[in-house]
Amino acid sequence: MIDDPRVEGGLAVKQFEVDDPSVILPPTNPGMPMYMDSPGYQVVTNGNTISVVIPLAFINNQTNFNFDAVSVRMQVNTSDSDLPMLGVYQVYEIMSENLSLPFQVQ
Repeated sequence: MIDDPRVEGGLAVKQFEVDDPSVILPPTNPGMPMYMDSPGYQVVTNGNTISVVIPLAFINNQTNFNFDAVSVRMQVNTSDSDLPMLGVYQVYEIMSENLSLPFQVQ
């Protein structure tokens, strides 16, 4: 996600030029020119815990990063070049309350 003042929620998925040879996407990218993945991993909730099991190979065997969780309303745009292709139009909740990325992989 990147800051994007063009949409009400203020965020969008980062896009790239289709012919950019430096862009390497995972095989589960949905075929759109943006840094997005849709691998279909199962999300399990238990009380106030959310778990997602992701093979280390899919995250370049890295576990030393922080993350946050948000629930939002996103909208796909394919007709208005003044708007992002996938923008956040409403933020419902941010787990950390301020997108400070306080959570670590366990």
